[in-house]
Amino acid sequence: QSDDSAEPEVEARKTPGPSMASLGTGQSDDDSAEQQGPETEATAHQNNQHPQAMTNVGNTLQAPNEDTPAGISADATKPARRKNPEREASSMPPVKPAGDNRPIKPKNPKRHASILAQTPENEVIFVDLEDLAPKDEEERLKIMKDVITVVKVEDSSVDSQADLEGGTTPSLQLGVLVERYSEETKEMELWDGQGRCHRYKPCVHLKEDYAAWFSIYEACASNYTDTRCLGQPRPKFIDDPQGSLFRCLRQDEYDVMTASEVQKILSSQSIVITQSTGPNIRFDASGIASLNTSLTRETDIQDQSIPDEHGDFSVRVRRGTPKDLLNCSGAPSGMKKSLNALSFPNPLAGIHPSAYATDVRAFFRTGKDKHCVRTLPTEDIRFGLAATEGAHHYWHIDSRGEGTFVRVATGKKIWTLAAPIDPSDVSSTAIWSVDLDVRWLDWSKWRAEMILLNAGDTLTMVLGDIEELDFGHIPDVATTAGLSDFLIFACGIELQNCLCNTSYRPTENPILIETLSKKNSLSPDEALWKYDVSSMPHEARVHNIASRARVRVILREIFSQIVVMDGAGAVQEPWKFLFFPTLAWYIHALKGYYERSFGQDSLAAKELSKEDVPDWNIFYRQLEWTSRRWPELKPLVDDLEQQNVVADNLVYALPPFTILPRDATKAKGDVETGDELFMLGMREGDASYLSVYASCAKFNPLPASGLRRKFEEDEDDGAQAKVQSHKRRREK
Repeated sequence: QSDDSAEPEVEARKTPGPSMASLGTGQSDDDSAEQQGPETEATAHQNNQHPQAMTNVGNTLQAPNEDTPAGISADATKPARRKNPEREASSMPPVKPAGDNRPIKPKNPKRHASILAQTPENEVIFVDLEDLAPKDEEERLKIMKDVITVVKVEDSSVDSQADLEGGTTPSLQLGVLVERYSEETKEMELWDGQGRCHRYKPCVHLKEDYAAWFSIYEACASNYTDTRCLGQPRPKFIDDPQGSLFRCLRQDEYDVMTASEVQKILSSQSIVITQSTGPNIRFDASGIASLNTSLTRETDIQDQSIPDEHGDFSVRVRRGTPKDLLNCSGAPSGMKKSLNALSFPNPLAGIHPSAYATDVRAFFRTGKDKHCVRTLPTEDIRFGLAATEGAHHYWHIDSRGEGTFVRVATGKKIWTLAAPIDPSDVSSTAIWSVDLDVRWLDWSKWRAEMILLNAGDTLTMVLGDIEELDFGHIPDVATTAGLSDFLIFACGIELQNCLCNTSYRPTENPILIETLSKKNSLSPDEALWKYDVSSMPHEARVHNIASRARVRVILREIFSQIVVMDGAGAVQEPWKFLFFPTLAWYIHALKGYYERSFGQDSLAAKELSKEDVPDWNIFYRQLEWTSRRWPELKPLVDDLEQQNVVADNLVYALPPFTILPRDATKAKGDVETGDELFMLGMREGDASYLSVYASCAKFNPLPASGLRRKFEEDEDDGAQAKVQSHKRRREK
C-alpha cells in the first residue's frame, strides 16, 4: 500500500495533485467521537463519484423521544499524517521568465569524463544523474542492473525519520471568549437512516461557514423526493432507495446479505447500517481512552473559531490534547469552541477478514512476497476522531474504492455526499484546479444528499465499479470495461513517485544528510537535484519499484492471454494500441494540470508560497523517467506536447475495441523473481538514489568497479585532467 494515496485531507492539509475520488464534507455540533476504517477495495479502479461533507450535531438538535448525547466518532478513512515544518525551497532549478508560457525542461548537462573510471577500487561512488542522463536506453538499463546486483536492496530504512509533529504549530488557546454566528429563525430538517425527521439549528463560529452549510443543506433539500401525499418531501434514501446515494439497512438485514449482494450495492451507493454492532461510549475520559490515546498526548486540533485565510484552512490547526476537548465541551457557553481532532491511530484495533473487503485478503495474498508489507499497517487504516459541537469538514475525498467506513460511537453527525452530474468530471483536471471550491460547490455540476448519523450508525463508502470475477476483488480483464479500469490503475502505479509530494522535498534523514555532506559536500537540496534523494521513506521507495515491476508482469500476462481487435476488426498489439497511449495521455494531462494549478497566473491568484508548489523541473524529470521506461512511450508523449494537445482529463478516450481469449493451451513464459523482477520497476532516479543509500546502510557500499566498465567511452587522453577539474569543482 502507498501511504500517499491521495485523498485530499481535511482543511489542515494541501495536496498538490489531481484527486481521483469523490468529495465529502461534514459538521459536528455536539461533542462526538467515531471509529473509522478503510473502504473495502473490490476493484483496482478508483471511482470518485461521491464527495462527502459531514458535521457533528449537538444539543440544538431535537431528536424524537431522546436527548442528544455528547459524541465521539471514529473515522478510518484518512491515514494519520504529520505536518512538516516549513523549509526553504531549493534555489537551484531555473525560473521561467515573466510572460513565458513554455514549460521549463531540465537542461542537458555537458558531457564530461566520468570519475568512475578512475575511482580507486575501495572508494564509494554515487551514480550521478548527470552521468546517467546522456546514456542511451541500453546503457542506462545496464547501469541500473549493476546497481541492483551490487546493492543489497532492503525494505527497511537506514534510520527512522525524526518526529516532525509539534515544532512551529501554535498551541490551542482555551478559556477565552468566542462568538458564534446563528440565525434563530432558520433551521434544517434532517432525516436519519430510520426515516425519522430531526430539526436542527446550526451553530458555528463564522458567518461564512454558516452560509456555506445552509447552501449545502438547501442543495440537498432540492433533491428530496416529492411525497406531498405523505405530508412533506423526504430524501431519496427513504422513498427512492434505488436512486439514492445512500442505501440504509438494519443490522439484521445487512447480516443476511451475501458478499456479492453487498458489493453490488457498494458499486454505486454508500451503505448506512443503523444501530450497528459495536461499542457505545460517552464523551468522557473513558470514552477518549477508547480511541487508544491518553488525555495528555498532543495532537493536531482544528480550532474552527479561527477564520481561514483566503480558503487556507490550515491556519486553524493548533497543538492540543484530548483533555482540551473534554474541558472545552464542559466550558461556559461563551467559551465553547468547535474543535476537531482528526488523528487517533489505533494499531491495536481488531481487523477481521471480510467477505467483501479487500484489505485483509490482499495482505494474506501478498504478505510473504518480497518488497511487500510484512505487517498490516493497522494504525493507518483504523483510527478515531473526536470533535466538539459545531466542528465540521468541507468537501474532501473518502470514496476512492478502499472501503472507508465510519462508525459513530457517541453523539450525532451529519454526512453529505455529492456526485458529479457528468461522471467524466471525476477524472477532470480542470474541476480540481479551477472550478472546485471546497466551501462552495457549483450545484449545476453536482447533486447532493444529506443524512443524519446517530450513535451506533455505520457508514461504508461507495466502492466503484464491481466485477464478479474472483469474488469482486479484481476487475474482469476479459471485458473491455474491466481491462480499461486496470489500464488506468496500472498508469497510477507507474506514476506513484511523481504524484507523491515527498518526491519534491529534500531528505530529512540525518544519516543520509551526514553522508552526503562528508563525501560530496552536498546539501539536502543539492542531493535532491543531483541524486534524487528525497524525503520519501526508503521502504515506500522500494515498494514503489516492486509495484511497478509487478504491474508490468501482470500486464504482460494479461496481454498474452487475449486478442485485441479494433473497431474495424483488425488485430492490434495491446501494448501499443491500449497501454502506451493511455499512459502517454496521463503524463501529458498531468503537465497541463500542473500549469493550471501552479503556473504563474495561478500562483498570483492563489498566493501560494514556494513550499506549496512542487518544483516544475523535478516534476518534469519524474515524468521523463516514466516516459523513458519504454522506447515506444516517449515518442507518444513528445508528440502530444509538440502538437499542443489540450488534455483536461486524466483518462484517455480509448478507441473502440473488443477482446477475444487466446488459445488456453499456449505455454506461459517464465515469471521474473528477485533482481530480475526488481529491474522491471527501476527508473533512473532509483538507481542514483540506491547508490547513495548503499553507502549509508549497514552492508558494503557500492564499489567503483561495479560500474566502471559502463563509462569506458568517456575515457580519453585528457581524462586525468578532467578528473582533477571535477575534483576541484566538487571541493569548491
